[in-house]
Amino acid sequence: MGMFIVSTLMILALIFPFFIASIIKKTDQNKIQKIVTREILHYGLEIKEKELWRNNFIGIDPAKKKLLYIKADNPKYILELIELTDLIECRIISQIKRNKNHNTYEETLERLGLELTRIHPNDPISFLGFYSSEETALESYEIPRAEKWNKLINKYIPLKTGYKKAS
Repeated sequence: MGMFIVSTLMILALIFPFFIASIIKKTDQNKIQKIVTREILHYGLEIKEKELWRNNFIGIDPAKKKLLYIKADNPKYILELIELTDLIECRIISQIKRNKNHNTYEETLERLGLELTRIHPNDPISFLGFYSSEETALESYEIPRAEKWNKLINKYIPLKTGYKKAS
């Protein structure tokens, strides 16, 4: 009987942390989902292409040509509502750290995101973070995700013609 109790407690001790982590993850997902829903309604957006991962959301309203990016950090969140027609460039920015390990080099992704440059030079450049090693050590398809959104956003950037190179 004593061995049964010890075995049961050992199994519970192994399962309990995973159960708690699952509940916390679900709570975080519900929190970001509520924020996203509230902001979409507030701005009157009809998001057709969207993605939600960790505490991040990105989506495009093709009719209004607007990009919505939300990064939820406790207790507040960062929101960027960007007019896609005001952009001249979207590009992937990655920061990779090289560490020497014996006779080989290991590359570690430190930071990854999209840099959005606007037409007007006085407007700020936006950085939409997709991954930071300071927030989480695990990468979860961030590079393909950044490539996908880079392509999607670039489809909406109008080709600027008529600009002449300064002499």
